[in-house]
Amino acid sequence: MPFAAMPAIPSDGVTDGEVLLYSAVKQNIEQLTGQAGDAFSVALLRGSISVQPIQSLQSKPVTISGAAYTIDNVQVAPASEVVALGTTVQQCVNDINTLANTINALIVQLRGT
Repeated sequence: MPFAAMPAIPSDGVTDGEVLLYSAVKQNIEQLTGQAGDAFSVALLRGSISVQPIQSLQSKPVTISGAAYTIDNVQVAPASEVVALGTTVQQCVNDINTLANTINALIVQLRGT
């Protein structure tokens, strides 16, 4: 969204102090609106952020349950429990990747690159 250009500061009918004040305000506004200065001084507007919030994640609370088998005095979880744990861990990894991608996209927008 483009901003209107700032008019020149009038010199007639104003004191030197007012000229300095108006000049500083004008300079700040031009920097914030991208009309002067470098890109790092430009204000970020709410409407310029397009990263969408994450609606839901896949991972669910982990519960440890189920019977174990004892083999040579060692308790071993059944294969179904190990597979369920692997699925839960993969869902957590997917959620971490989703969060990382969203954060990275937001950082790119905030930096303006």
